[in-house]
Amino acid sequence: DISRRRGEILETAMDRGRCSISAYVPLASLVGYTTELRGATSGTASFSMEPSHYAPGKEELADLPKKDSK
Repeated sequence: DISRRRGEILETAMDRGRCSISAYVPLASLVGYTTELRGATSGTASFSMEPSHYAPGKEELADLPKKDSK
């Protein structure tokens, strides 16, 4: 799911039967993630996020002005 959201997994860890994943994921790709994550895990998973850095976005994903069809 992280890859589908254009994310990059940095680290995974297991501790007392729980999996923890650290990843960079674009903020725009996390809209609605809480609902999807809880639905996929029957409400047992949670996530937190914090700003990390700014990076250039892909041009094809940018909101560019539309060209005139003239």
